[in-house]
Amino acid sequence: MMGKLVIATVIAVLVCVTIAGVQAAELPNFSFNGFGTFGVVHSDEDQADFAAGLFVPDGAGYTRAWSPEVDSVLGLQITADLTPRLTGILQVVSEQRYDENYTPTVEWANLKFDITPDLSVRAGRMVQQTFMVSEYRKVRYATPWVRPPKEVYDMIPVTNADGIDLNYRFRFKGFTNTLRGLYGTRDVDIPDGSEANARDVVVMSNTLEWGPATLFACYGRFNLTMKDFNPFFDAFRQFGVQGEAIADQYDVDGKRFEIMSFGLRYDPSL
Repeated sequence: MMGKLVIATVIAVLVCVTIAGVQAAELPNFSFNGFGTFGVVHSDEDQADFAAGLFVPDGAGYTRAWSPEVDSVLGLQITADLTPRLTGILQVVSEQRYDENYTPTVEWANLKFDITPDLSVRAGRMVQQTFMVSEYRKVRYATPWVRPPKEVYDMIPVTNADGIDLNYRFRFKGFTNTLRGLYGTRDVDIPDGSEANARDVVVMSNTLEWGPATLFACYGRFNLTMKDFNPFFDAFRQFGVQGEAIADQYDVDGKRFEIMSFGLRYDPSL
């Protein structure tokens, strides 16, 4: 609930200031950007679907041989420089949802305050910087693949979190190092009509840049609850110690997950 309140506040601030900015040229600067991909995927697998992610109901294969839903996405973004130190971002994305429609959803909605030129804090909904290209994983033409590798990026299928993060950058001997820490929560609707809840989301990432080379490392953890699974695992608990052991190992009720990722990029054009 707190995350939704923060998102609503950020959107209200951006909308109000945007309207004022249209009426008065001397007020803050705004930029509007967009991205989009239309793709059609084919699969001759008749026992399962190749889908866009874990939280969508179908894709190409079992449901239909050809599907435009897997890769098609449209995004619009407003960036508002409200003051020399305060920036707001609102990004809305339309793509296949858990309920089989393309209703636009808020992907990002946050306010960033620059404490110093190299130290900033953000609050609202923002990207989970778990992997090297997490920040633009939905901008398909900005990555070297048609889509980010699912065997890696689907390990953390939720792309954002509601909370606060801190970003610190420093330079030394030709290197630029950026350290980022995020704390937040996230609730996601899933195809069966229920909800997955991630609490105490912590993501710590470090990006080291030197000329055309970039080295990325990240550690993340969160507590995941999927309440609809509880009755299933409660049935196992009726079978004594062994059933309890199975339920404790696989039940998703406040279960803690941890992940570490590393990335290396070399781009001579930089």
